[in-house]
Amino acid sequence: MQRGEYVPVYIAHKSQVETLMSNTDEDNELGTTLTANRMFSGYYYVDSIEYNYKYGKGDSFSNFSTKFTLKRREWPTPEVIAVDNSEILPEEPTENE
Repeated sequence: MQRGEYVPVYIAHKSQVETLMSNTDEDNELGTTLTANRMFSGYYYVDSIEYNYKYGKGDSFSNFSTKFTLKRREWPTPEVIAVDNSEILPEEPTENE
């Protein structure tokens, strides 16, 4: 990977409602209740790369680490979410009242 290269990024999330509803171990497996976040998933480009080496014996697999800074040039158009206000707003008084 090099600076300026486009990288596909897939970001998924699990909502709090789905977390509360999953009571069994089978529901907690990866991918069963994850939902794609279409707003943040997409192509990003590599802005910078930082290579690090930590001297000494560590607990990790390797003493080397790599940090990528990703940026996005174009964002998707936000989707319109329909909201039902009848449950939130009180009913308007009629002219007869």
